[in-house]
Amino acid sequence: MFKQRPQKVVLFLCLVLFCLSSAAASAEEAVRMGFQKSSTLMILIKNRGSLEKALAPLGVEVQWHQFVSGMPMMEAARAGQLDVTADVADTITPFALSSNAPLTFFLQERPSPEAQALLALNDSPVKTVADLKGKNICLTKGAGGHYLVMAELEKAGLDYNKDVKIAYMAATDCRAAFMTGAVAAWSAYDPFLSATMAQGVARVISDGRRAGADYHRFYLTASDYAAKRPDVLKVIFDELKETGDWVKANPEEAAELIAPVLGFDLETVKMLNDHRSYDIDLVDQAAVDGQQKLVDAFALIEVLPERFNVSDKIKIWEGR
Repeated sequence: MFKQRPQKVVLFLCLVLFCLSSAAASAEEAVRMGFQKSSTLMILIKNRGSLEKALAPLGVEVQWHQFVSGMPMMEAARAGQLDVTADVADTITPFALSSNAPLTFFLQERPSPEAQALLALNDSPVKTVADLKGKNICLTKGAGGHYLVMAELEKAGLDYNKDVKIAYMAATDCRAAFMTGAVAAWSAYDPFLSATMAQGVARVISDGRRAGADYHRFYLTASDYAAKRPDVLKVIFDELKETGDWVKANPEEAAELIAPVLGFDLETVKMLNDHRSYDIDLVDQAAVDGQQKLVDAFALIEVLPERFNVSDKIKIWEGR
Protein backbone atom coordinates (compact mmCIF):
# COMPACT_ATOMS: atom_id res chain seq x y z
CA MET A 1 0.00 0.00 0.00
CA PHE A 2 2.75 2.46 0.96
CA LYS A 3 4.65 1.61 -2.22
CA GLN A 4 1.75 2.86 -4.37
CA ARG A 5 1.75 6.36 -2.90
CA PRO A 6 4.76 7.69 -4.86
CA GLN A 7 3.03 6.60 -8.06
CA LYS A 8 -0.13 8.45 -7.06
CA VAL A 9 1.89 11.55 -6.22
CA VAL A 10 3.63 11.41 -9.60
CA LEU A 11 0.30 10.98 -11.39
CA PHE A 12 -1.17 13.88 -9.42
CA LEU A 13 1.77 16.15 -10.26
CA CYS A 14 1.55 15.21 -13.91
CA LEU A 15 -2.14 16.07 -13.90
CA VAL A 16 -1.44 19.46 -12.29
CA LEU A 17 1.29 20.23 -14.81
CA PHE A 18 -0.99 19.22 -17.65
CA CYS A 19 -3.75 21.54 -16.40
CA LEU A 20 -1.32 24.41 -15.98
CA SER A 21 0.15 23.94 -19.43
CA SER A 22 -3.35 23.69 -20.93
CA ALA A 23 -4.37 26.90 -19.19
CA ALA A 24 -1.24 28.63 -20.46
CA ALA A 25 -1.92 27.41 -23.98
CA SER A 26 -5.49 28.66 -23.72
CA ALA A 27 -4.30 32.07 -22.54
CA GLU A 28 -1.89 32.25 -25.48
CA GLU A 29 -4.83 31.70 -27.82
CA ALA A 30 -6.83 34.70 -26.60
CA VAL A 31 -6.56 38.02 -28.40
CA ARG A 32 -6.73 40.93 -25.92
CA MET A 33 -8.86 43.71 -27.38
CA GLY A 34 -9.07 47.24 -25.99
CA PHE A 35 -11.94 49.65 -26.65
CA GLN A 36 -13.43 52.91 -25.37
CA LYS A 37 -16.87 54.56 -25.44
CA SER A 38 -16.23 56.15 -28.84
CA SER A 39 -15.30 52.75 -30.36
CA THR A 40 -18.72 52.32 -31.96
CA LEU A 41 -17.82 49.57 -34.42
CA MET A 42 -15.91 47.53 -31.88
CA ILE A 43 -18.75 47.87 -29.37
CA LEU A 44 -21.22 46.59 -31.98
CA ILE A 45 -18.94 43.66 -32.80
CA LYS A 46 -18.52 42.87 -29.10
CA ASN A 47 -22.24 42.94 -28.37
CA ARG A 48 -23.12 40.81 -31.39
CA GLY A 49 -20.41 38.26 -30.61
CA SER A 50 -19.44 38.21 -34.26
CA LEU A 51 -15.68 38.34 -33.68
CA GLU A 52 -15.79 35.34 -31.36
CA LYS A 53 -17.63 33.38 -34.04
CA ALA A 54 -15.25 34.47 -36.79
CA LEU A 55 -12.14 33.55 -34.76
CA ALA A 56 -13.47 30.20 -33.50
CA PRO A 57 -12.11 28.25 -36.52
CA LEU A 58 -8.65 29.59 -35.64
CA GLY A 59 -9.02 28.44 -32.03
CA VAL A 60 -8.74 32.01 -30.77
CA GLU A 61 -10.89 33.50 -28.01
CA VAL A 62 -11.48 37.21 -27.37
CA GLN A 63 -10.79 39.10 -24.15
CA TRP A 64 -12.38 42.56 -24.01
CA HIS A 65 -10.92 45.43 -21.97
CA GLN A 66 -12.70 48.81 -21.72
CA PHE A 67 -10.91 52.13 -21.15
CA VAL A 68 -12.19 55.62 -20.31
CA SER A 69 -10.38 57.17 -23.29
CA GLY A 70 -7.79 56.54 -25.97
CA MET A 71 -4.66 57.64 -24.10
CA PRO A 72 -4.86 55.07 -21.26
CA MET A 73 -5.76 52.40 -23.82
CA MET A 74 -2.65 53.25 -25.83
CA GLU A 75 -0.55 53.17 -22.65
CA ALA A 76 -1.88 49.70 -21.86
CA ALA A 77 -0.98 48.56 -25.36
CA ARG A 78 2.48 50.07 -25.04
CA ALA A 79 2.95 48.19 -21.76
CA GLY A 80 2.14 44.88 -23.48
CA GLN A 81 -1.30 44.47 -21.88
CA LEU A 82 -3.24 44.50 -25.17
CA ASP A 83 -2.81 42.84 -28.54
CA VAL A 84 -5.15 45.14 -30.49
CA THR A 85 -6.70 48.50 -29.69
CA ALA A 86 -9.93 49.84 -31.06
CA ASP A 87 -9.83 53.18 -32.80
CA VAL A 88 -8.02 56.10 -31.19
CA ALA A 89 -7.87 59.68 -32.42
CA ASP A 90 -5.05 60.63 -34.77
CA THR A 91 -3.90 63.13 -32.13
CA ILE A 92 -3.02 60.28 -29.74
CA THR A 93 -0.77 58.25 -31.99
CA PRO A 94 2.05 60.85 -32.24
CA PHE A 95 2.71 60.21 -28.55
CA ALA A 96 3.12 56.48 -29.26
CA LEU A 97 5.51 57.25 -32.10
CA SER A 98 7.48 59.72 -29.97
CA SER A 99 8.04 57.11 -27.25
CA ASN A 100 9.06 54.39 -29.75
CA ALA A 101 6.22 52.23 -28.47
CA PRO A 102 6.35 48.65 -29.82
CA LEU A 103 3.11 49.19 -31.71
CA THR A 104 2.11 48.84 -35.36
CA PHE A 105 -0.52 50.95 -37.10
CA PHE A 106 -3.10 48.31 -37.95
CA LEU A 107 -6.01 50.07 -39.68
CA GLN A 108 -7.51 53.51 -40.16
CA GLU A 109 -11.00 54.93 -40.14
CA ARG A 110 -10.93 57.51 -42.89
CA PRO A 111 -11.46 61.15 -41.86
CA SER A 112 -14.50 62.21 -39.83
CA PRO A 113 -13.79 65.94 -39.36
CA GLU A 114 -17.26 66.78 -38.02
CA ALA A 115 -16.90 64.30 -35.15
CA GLN A 116 -15.02 67.00 -33.21
CA ALA A 117 -15.96 70.60 -32.50
CA LEU A 118 -15.15 73.59 -30.35
CA LEU A 119 -18.24 74.49 -28.31
CA ALA A 120 -19.53 77.46 -26.35
CA LEU A 121 -22.72 77.62 -24.28
CA ASN A 122 -25.68 79.27 -25.98
CA ASP A 123 -25.67 82.20 -23.57
CA SER A 124 -21.90 82.69 -23.65
CA PRO A 125 -20.45 85.98 -24.94
CA VAL A 126 -17.93 83.92 -26.91
CA LYS A 127 -18.96 84.05 -30.58
CA THR A 128 -15.67 83.43 -32.37
CA VAL A 129 -12.31 81.83 -31.61
CA ALA A 130 -10.80 85.32 -31.23
CA ASP A 131 -13.17 85.90 -28.29
CA LEU A 132 -11.34 83.16 -26.36
CA LYS A 133 -8.29 85.34 -25.70
CA GLY A 134 -7.48 85.18 -21.98
CA LYS A 135 -10.13 82.50 -21.37
CA ASN A 136 -10.11 78.82 -20.39
CA ILE A 137 -10.50 76.07 -22.98
CA CYS A 138 -11.01 72.49 -21.84
CA LEU A 139 -9.78 69.56 -23.90
CA THR A 140 -8.59 66.01 -23.45
CA LYS A 141 -4.88 65.78 -24.16
CA GLY A 142 -4.24 63.83 -27.35
CA ALA A 143 -7.95 63.22 -27.96
CA GLY A 144 -10.07 64.30 -30.89
CA GLY A 145 -10.27 68.07 -30.77
CA HIS A 146 -6.73 68.75 -29.53
CA TYR A 147 -5.32 69.74 -32.92
CA LEU A 148 -8.56 71.54 -33.78
CA VAL A 149 -7.90 74.02 -30.95
CA MET A 150 -4.30 74.51 -32.05
CA ALA A 151 -5.25 75.12 -35.68
CA GLU A 152 -8.08 77.52 -34.87
CA LEU A 153 -6.03 79.55 -32.38
CA GLU A 154 -3.29 79.95 -34.97
CA LYS A 155 -5.81 81.14 -37.58
CA ALA A 156 -7.16 83.66 -35.06
CA GLY A 157 -3.66 84.95 -34.29
CA LEU A 158 -3.66 83.58 -30.74
CA ASP A 159 -0.76 81.80 -29.05
CA TYR A 160 -1.66 78.38 -27.63
CA ASN A 161 0.71 78.74 -24.66
CA LYS A 162 0.25 82.46 -23.92
CA ASP A 163 -3.10 83.82 -25.05
CA VAL A 164 -5.45 81.16 -23.66
CA LYS A 165 -5.50 78.84 -20.66
CA ILE A 166 -5.70 75.17 -21.59
CA ALA A 167 -7.29 72.83 -19.06
CA TYR A 168 -6.45 69.19 -19.77
CA MET A 169 -9.21 66.91 -18.45
CA ALA A 170 -11.03 63.69 -19.27
CA ALA A 171 -14.03 64.24 -21.53
CA THR A 172 -16.56 63.73 -18.72
CA ASP A 173 -14.74 66.25 -16.53
CA CYS A 174 -14.51 68.73 -19.42
CA ARG A 175 -18.23 68.41 -19.95
CA ALA A 176 -18.96 69.09 -16.27
CA ALA A 177 -16.69 72.15 -16.25
CA PHE A 178 -18.23 73.39 -19.49
CA MET A 179 -21.82 73.00 -18.36
CA THR A 180 -21.18 74.95 -15.15
CA GLY A 181 -19.37 77.75 -16.99
CA ALA A 182 -16.03 76.99 -15.34
CA VAL A 183 -14.45 77.06 -18.82
CA ALA A 184 -15.41 79.29 -21.73
CA ALA A 185 -15.12 76.61 -24.41
CA TRP A 186 -14.76 72.86 -24.77
CA SER A 187 -13.14 71.02 -27.64
CA ALA A 188 -15.38 67.97 -27.67
CA TYR A 189 -15.40 64.76 -29.65
CA ASP A 190 -18.03 62.11 -30.23
CA PRO A 191 -19.97 60.63 -28.58
CA PHE A 192 -19.72 63.48 -26.05
CA LEU A 193 -20.07 66.12 -28.78
CA SER A 194 -23.35 64.74 -30.11
CA ALA A 195 -24.73 64.10 -26.62
CA THR A 196 -24.15 67.75 -25.69
CA MET A 197 -25.47 69.17 -28.96
CA ALA A 198 -28.62 67.03 -28.71
CA GLN A 199 -29.44 68.79 -25.44
CA GLY A 200 -29.60 72.12 -27.26
CA VAL A 201 -27.44 73.93 -24.69
CA ALA A 202 -24.36 74.64 -26.82
CA ARG A 203 -23.34 75.92 -30.22
CA VAL A 204 -20.41 75.16 -32.49
CA ILE A 205 -17.70 77.81 -32.78
CA SER A 206 -15.71 75.65 -35.17
CA ASP A 207 -15.43 72.01 -36.19
CA GLY A 208 -12.79 69.84 -37.78
CA ARG A 209 -13.90 70.60 -41.31
CA ARG A 210 -13.54 74.37 -40.83
CA ALA A 211 -10.27 73.98 -38.95
CA GLY A 212 -8.68 71.56 -41.41
CA ALA A 213 -8.44 68.89 -38.69
CA ASP A 214 -9.11 65.68 -40.60
CA TYR A 215 -9.65 63.45 -37.56
CA HIS A 216 -8.50 60.07 -38.73
CA ARG A 217 -8.90 57.28 -36.22
CA PHE A 218 -6.33 54.49 -35.98
CA TYR A 219 -6.43 50.91 -34.77
CA LEU A 220 -3.13 49.72 -33.31
CA THR A 221 -1.63 46.30 -32.68
CA ALA A 222 1.37 45.10 -30.73
CA SER A 223 4.18 44.68 -33.24
CA ASP A 224 5.05 41.20 -32.02
CA TYR A 225 1.40 40.19 -32.32
CA ALA A 226 1.25 41.52 -35.88
CA ALA A 227 4.20 39.29 -36.77
CA LYS A 228 2.80 36.28 -34.93
CA ARG A 229 -0.91 36.36 -35.84
CA PRO A 230 -1.57 38.11 -39.16
CA ASP A 231 -4.40 35.62 -39.67
CA VAL A 232 -6.21 36.96 -36.60
CA LEU A 233 -5.68 40.55 -37.72
CA LYS A 234 -7.14 39.74 -41.13
CA VAL A 235 -10.31 38.42 -39.47
CA ILE A 236 -10.57 41.55 -37.29
CA PHE A 237 -10.09 43.75 -40.37
CA ASP A 238 -12.87 41.94 -42.22
CA GLU A 239 -15.23 42.24 -39.23
CA LEU A 240 -14.58 45.96 -38.83
CA LYS A 241 -14.92 46.66 -42.55
CA GLU A 242 -18.17 44.72 -42.81
CA THR A 243 -19.61 46.35 -39.67
CA GLY A 244 -18.66 49.87 -40.79
CA ASP A 245 -20.27 49.35 -44.19
CA TRP A 246 -23.40 47.94 -42.53
CA VAL A 247 -23.78 50.92 -40.15
CA LYS A 248 -23.60 53.44 -43.01
CA ALA A 249 -26.03 51.40 -45.13
CA ASN A 250 -28.49 50.85 -42.26
CA PRO A 251 -28.37 54.02 -40.13
CA GLU A 252 -31.77 53.60 -38.45
CA GLU A 253 -31.25 49.98 -37.43
CA ALA A 254 -27.66 50.68 -36.39
CA ALA A 255 -28.73 53.58 -34.16
CA GLU A 256 -31.36 51.41 -32.48
CA LEU A 257 -28.71 48.79 -31.67
CA ILE A 258 -26.03 51.24 -30.54
CA ALA A 259 -28.18 53.61 -28.42
CA PRO A 260 -28.86 51.29 -25.46
CA VAL A 261 -25.25 50.08 -25.44
CA LEU A 262 -23.80 53.60 -25.29
CA GLY A 263 -26.52 54.82 -22.95
CA PHE A 264 -27.58 57.66 -25.25
CA ASP A 265 -30.93 58.48 -26.81
CA LEU A 266 -31.66 57.57 -30.41
CA GLU A 267 -31.27 61.10 -31.82
CA THR A 268 -27.83 61.48 -30.23
CA VAL A 269 -26.63 58.23 -31.76
CA LYS A 270 -28.01 59.17 -35.18
CA MET A 271 -26.09 62.44 -34.96
CA LEU A 272 -22.78 60.83 -34.00
CA ASN A 273 -23.19 58.18 -36.70
CA ASP A 274 -23.71 60.97 -39.26
CA HIS A 275 -20.45 62.56 -38.06
CA ARG A 276 -18.37 59.41 -38.48
CA SER A 277 -17.19 57.89 -41.78
CA TYR A 278 -16.84 54.32 -40.41
CA ASP A 279 -14.78 53.71 -43.56
CA ILE A 280 -12.20 51.13 -42.44
CA ASP A 281 -9.12 50.57 -44.57
CA LEU A 282 -5.40 49.92 -44.48
CA VAL A 283 -3.17 52.82 -43.44
CA ASP A 284 -2.00 54.79 -46.48
CA GLN A 285 0.50 57.55 -47.19
CA ALA A 286 -2.11 60.28 -46.71
CA ALA A 287 -2.63 59.07 -43.14
CA VAL A 288 1.14 59.04 -42.55
CA ASP A 289 1.38 62.61 -43.89
CA GLY A 290 -1.40 63.59 -41.48
CA GLN A 291 0.61 62.19 -38.61
CA GLN A 292 3.62 64.26 -39.66
CA LYS A 293 1.48 67.41 -39.63
CA LEU A 294 0.37 66.64 -36.07
CA VAL A 295 3.89 65.82 -34.89
CA ASP A 296 5.15 69.13 -36.27
CA ALA A 297 2.32 71.05 -34.60
CA PHE A 298 2.68 69.34 -31.23
CA ALA A 299 6.45 69.80 -31.20
CA LEU A 300 6.04 73.50 -31.99
CA ILE A 301 3.98 74.11 -28.84
CA GLU A 302 6.12 71.65 -26.83
CA VAL A 303 3.35 69.12 -26.24
CA LEU A 304 5.85 66.67 -27.74
CA PRO A 305 9.47 66.98 -26.58
CA GLU A 306 10.87 67.19 -30.11
CA ARG A 307 10.04 66.96 -33.78
CA PHE A 308 10.80 63.73 -35.64
CA ASN A 309 10.19 62.16 -39.04
CA VAL A 310 7.15 59.89 -38.81
CA SER A 311 8.41 57.74 -41.68
CA ASP A 312 11.48 56.85 -39.59
CA LYS A 313 9.39 55.50 -36.72
CA ILE A 314 6.04 54.28 -38.00
CA LYS A 315 5.31 50.58 -38.55
CA ILE A 316 2.32 49.75 -40.74
CA TRP A 317 0.45 46.47 -41.11
CA GLU A 318 0.21 45.65 -44.79
CA GLY A 319 -2.71 43.25 -44.65
CA ARG A 320 -0.81 40.02 -44.71
